[in-house]
Amino acid sequence: MIDLHTHILPAVDDGAPDLETALAMGEEGEKQGLKVIAATPHFDLDSDWGRVQKKTEELQKELTAAGIAVELVAGAELLID
Repeated sequence: MIDLHTHILPAVDDGAPDLETALAMGEEGEKQGLKVIAATPHFDLDSDWGRVQKKTEELQKELTAAGIAVELVAGAELLID
């Protein structure tokens, strides 16, 4: 199962408030049968895609180190006016 809309990245937009919460979210997703989680912070013309990718990679390393077997991929919730 794939979750296509998750505000999981710590301290990015309205994501998890901290790493501990993000890891708990990943662990709960794994328990619920998720294999892939798309990290989808709000994104507009002023957003930095490179930052989203970096934070996604950093959290993936933390999830793996914690033994949480989900794949985290970078995504975005686009804000269009």
